[in-house]
Amino acid sequence: MAGITARKVTVQVPAKLNLCLDVVGEDGKGYHLLDGGMLAVDLYDTLTLCLEEGEGIEIDCNRPGVPLDESNLAARAARAFFQGSGAELSQKLRIHIKKQIPAQAGMAGGSADAAAVLVGLNHLRGMGLTLPRLMELGLGIGSDVPFCLLGGCARAQGRGERLETLPLPQGVLVIAKPVGGTDTRGAFALYDRRREQLRRPDVEAMVSALRQQDGAGVGRAMANVFEQVCAPDAVHALVKVMGEQGALGASMTGTGTAVASLFPDESAAQRCLQLLKQKVLPLEYLGLHRPVEGGATMLEAAPPSP
Repeated sequence: MAGITARKVTVQVPAKLNLCLDVVGEDGKGYHLLDGGMLAVDLYDTLTLCLEEGEGIEIDCNRPGVPLDESNLAARAARAFFQGSGAELSQKLRIHIKKQIPAQAGMAGGSADAAAVLVGLNHLRGMGLTLPRLMELGLGIGSDVPFCLLGGCARAQGRGERLETLPLPQGVLVIAKPVGGTDTRGAFALYDRRREQLRRPDVEAMVSALRQQDGAGVGRAMANVFEQVCAPDAVHALVKVMGEQGALGASMTGTGTAVASLFPDESAAQRCLQLLKQKVLPLEYLGLHRPVEGGATMLEAAPPSP
């Protein structure tokens, strides 16, 4: 069994966007099966994991309102790591979360933190678990965790565990989150009631456009089936404004309320950003971002005390 190779590690993990998202069935075990394109962008949570004297898991966060108990996916990831790797938690594990990814946005903030904990503990305890094994552990925590470990751009199928790497799209993204969020379980319940009436995103068109580096094609294929069932009026208004400002495409991401729009260049994106800054709609988050390779990544590690 591996021992402690560091006493403190810092891990950075990017937010996730759904360029397109569809629900294609159920697995018979209560889970919906998904299909769509996922993208990592340069908006990061940073987690520091530290082994200290004592026992148990303690979480603190710079953002008020984030749960600090076992309901936090970071705590669940820590438990899953120790149970799944055979490592023992013989000291207190303190997890500090510096959060920038907005909550209830459909940007995988909680799943990103879980991915960071898995990567951090793998290094902290020197277990040497492979990425596929970490992704297997992550799937038990949440459907977005495997992608948050992988990062980049990928087609995600199944519950989120079947990931096919794709080229990053060209262009610049404006991301805006209106005030308020959505409940994931509620979103799926609404989907189940209306599934037969919904227009389906063209995932194959998205995959083809990404492979061909066709920015206009990526924009045309941006769509989210949940936008039809649980998006508040502010989401539809944002999609409209972004389109009027020259976006190649715009859609809600995940089951949350953030809207991502793809622009061909920074100048076009900046014009949209400046318009939205003029309080066109009340927003909790507004930013200009770019696609990034990679998922949860080690930044630094402090060696154990001699």
